[in-house]
Amino acid sequence: MIEMKAGVPTDSLLRELPDIRQTLMTCANSYSWQGGRDYYLNAVESLDAQFAHSFVDDGWNERLYSGAYWAVRDLSEGVHRPLPLLRAEGGRLARWLDEIERELKRVTEQDEWDKEGIPRFIFDTSALVREGSFDTFDWRSLLNVPNSRARLILPILVIRELDDLKNQARSDKARPRLRKIFKILESRGRGPAPVSNGVTLELLMDPPGHFRLASHDEEIVRRSKYLQGRPGGSLMIVSGDYTMLATASAEGLNAVLTPAELTMVAEA
Repeated sequence: MIEMKAGVPTDSLLRELPDIRQTLMTCANSYSWQGGRDYYLNAVESLDAQFAHSFVDDGWNERLYSGAYWAVRDLSEGVHRPLPLLRAEGGRLARWLDEIERELKRVTEQDEWDKEGIPRFIFDTSALVREGSFDTFDWRSLLNVPNSRARLILPILVIRELDDLKNQARSDKARPRLRKIFKILESRGRGPAPVSNGVTLELLMDPPGHFRLASHDEEIVRRSKYLQGRPGGSLMIVSGDYTMLATASAEGLNAVLTPAELTMVAEA
């Protein structure tokens, strides 16, 4: 899974990838199976060290140490046609590095936005279902910081849940929320989309190879903890459910009920 550890700069890994990719291409174009094998094993060892240092999980292990890896490692004089194996395996890893590089550049771009230290509000699905005015409420008022800005962040899982809800007869709120979200996002170039004065909206995508937790609340908390570990301002989960508040609190995250839910509590 391509998910950077807290405090590890993406550009440090990006600087290492071109040399490793070149080693893999040398392996793929080698005229000697001994030399090609050595280049290949050197590249794998370098990737292992870089990935173990940089990534949160070890999901990359399975792709790095494939069955072909063991076949290359065990190459010997009597193996039939070793060079096609080296070309195929060197090319496979090089293409995988291209995927990783694209994701790292996206994360680097995200980190550039976060360097401004703007406070972040991460919404779960219940928050959007409860809070029809999410795009007009002044979220900066929760910060008690004059002239502050705020970034509203929607995990892609929330969009999926709203999409599922819109097809259920019992939900009449999901579809207008989705329309409103994507109308705002249409105005975005590369960065967060403006919602109102000082407030922006953006999606938090899953990294390639990401496996979601079975509990959606726990998954959103997990993605929030990841984002908290990247550069940026303070982070707060916005929810309409008390279960999420308890789950977030247990994980050391700040969470708040939506203004609409708080109004219902006050009127009860």
